[in-house]
Amino acid sequence: MTARMLLGSVALMWGMNCAALELKSGYQVVSDVVNTRLTWTEGDTIPGNKPGWYYSQNVVPFMASGVAGTVVVSPVPVPSAGCASMYPMKSYDGYRGYEISPGILVIPFGSISGQIVINSGTMNPLATGGTFIPNGAPDLNTVSSASWDKSGNGSGDISVRSDCLGVKTTFNQSFGAVEMNSGGGSQSAMGYGVYVQPGAAKMAVKTVYAQAGRGYSWNVTPATFDRRILSLAWSGMDCTVNSTPAIAFGDVTPDDRKVAVNSSVDVTCSNPSGTALPVSYSVTPKTQAGDHFSIPMKSASGTVDGDVRGFLGAFATTEAGCADRTSSLPMDGTKVSLHTVTTSTNWSDPLVWVLCPRTTAEPGPATAAVTLDMSW
Repeated sequence: MTARMLLGSVALMWGMNCAALELKSGYQVVSDVVNTRLTWTEGDTIPGNKPGWYYSQNVVPFMASGVAGTVVVSPVPVPSAGCASMYPMKSYDGYRGYEISPGILVIPFGSISGQIVINSGTMNPLATGGTFIPNGAPDLNTVSSASWDKSGNGSGDISVRSDCLGVKTTFNQSFGAVEMNSGGGSQSAMGYGVYVQPGAAKMAVKTVYAQAGRGYSWNVTPATFDRRILSLAWSGMDCTVNSTPAIAFGDVTPDDRKVAVNSSVDVTCSNPSGTALPVSYSVTPKTQAGDHFSIPMKSASGTVDGDVRGFLGAFATTEAGCADRTSSLPMDGTKVSLHTVTTSTNWSDPLVWVLCPRTTAEPGPATAAVTLDMSW
């Protein structure tokens, strides 16, 4: 970018960054609530030679994490009912769920309730078929339940894990035998929604696996899970932007009140989503910053020889000058709405660049640069 005051040439160079973003925003249900009994009968033959129990020397964390039920969303089928291979849990805009792509959440909603029976004691020997010996500590017979609304907010017996949805059971004895199918298993009524954050990037077709199961990582019987396979894709809006990258103001003297150069911003957008999506812009200085609506044009010696302003839209030509007007381009990174696109369309907005020379301008080249960011 070069500029010459007095008898030289004056120019403004600017670049554009086009961030193509998927803006089909909002929430929708992608899999309705299904009432399912989550069963699991496999286990040791304890106590009293009863089948379907699981002995552990570390009962407390298993109970707190979700033996009564877990709900995971993952990129691959999870072979147990535990919290494994999940997408990361994220929260934004009042929604909480598994983030399958930046800005896109799969949100389980519904409820799980299940009876949990635990006999405190030890096994001798530890191998399957050993003798279960009660140790006199308190046993447990309770019902644990939790629910999640369509925003992903949970209530009730929520798992202690922050990265996985589960139904906790409070217990304070480490050694004990857990009945795997107490009360016939857990009752599940789960559905799944998707929230797409405004500005989320386009996502190609993606298969995700959502499952609810009882027994946490002790349960490795997928046939007992409520498993859904969701195929999701978000077709985003694409836009192309063109404008003159270098503006030459020509030969300028301090006596010139203003020097204006006409240009335009030409945009073509394809929006197959059918959703009204906004296109916005922001302008930031690449050289020295100025005020809200202008940036300085500086000589090689560092003196400010003039101020550059921009005017965009239907009134740009008539309002272009050295004063702030309704069509003035903010030059400090402020984001401004430009258009709303509902279908495939194109438009051209008048853009006028104005150089306002200063009386203290020195002879020689002067430069200034800005970046125009278009977002959709």
